[in-house]
Amino acid sequence: MMVGRDRELQVLSQLAASDQPRVALIAGEPGIGKTRLINELLATLPPEHVVLVGHAEPGSLSRPYEVLLDAVHTTPGVPDALLDQLVDPSRSPVERLHTGLSLVTELVGDHPAVIIFEDLHWADSESAALFERLAGQTGQRLLIGDLPA
Repeated sequence: MMVGRDRELQVLSQLAASDQPRVALIAGEPGIGKTRLINELLATLPPEHVVLVGHAEPGSLSRPYEVLLDAVHTTPGVPDALLDQLVDPSRSPVERLHTGLSLVTELVGDHPAVIIFEDLHWADSESAALFERLAGQTGQRLLIGDLPA
């Protein structure tokens, strides 16, 4: 158990248990324990929760949907057709955004979900737009973005 972060963990747990969509932005200096706090939350989730964790990295700005692609690369049952459509440069940005939303909807279904975009400040504009749109969707989901202070 983390020392000194009980309140933050309790708040995240309450947000994850809500029957409404919730957003949490976790900000702090590197090394302060943002990822550890997220991992502590994930360890407490009931098994019916779908968890998607994607990481943005320096250089992600030029790679559309890098965070989503990272989040689903080890997830079983990801439809190849949707992945192809997501990265198809001949499709419009709006079409690709809708594909990203469809992909998350298909993976989450009616289950409660926690969707994490780590290092959100490095995310490409398409991933940032997806984060924003996911925040406005209905369903029992917690969307977490982690940022530097």
